[in-house]
Amino acid sequence: MGLLAHCIIRGRILLQHAWRKEIDWDQEVADEDAELWSEWLNDLRKASTIQIPRRRVTVVNSLTDADSLELHTFVDAGQEAFAAVIYIVAVHQGRRESSFVIAKARSLLLN
Repeated sequence: MGLLAHCIIRGRILLQHAWRKEIDWDQEVADEDAELWSEWLNDLRKASTIQIPRRRVTVVNSLTDADSLELHTFVDAGQEAFAAVIYIVAVHQGRRESSFVIAKARSLLLN
């Protein structure tokens, strides 16, 4: 589910905001909050169009055939969440190709 981390983490943050405001499960949310929830649900529906290729790298038959391999890691953090993603980059005969390896995201704990 790492590829959907950006969608899922937004839902967790919205839920935490509702908990902070002590909104009951059957209570209506404010218009501004309802709009944020609606935007999140629309983005979540779009996530069903994501296609995930099974093969990691296609420029080589095997990663051992690559001229070089690099792991690229990107990390970001904010006041409500942090996330990381890792890609592998294979270079073979001057061609570079990157492929997704893993992504993780976590919302920060409530105070």
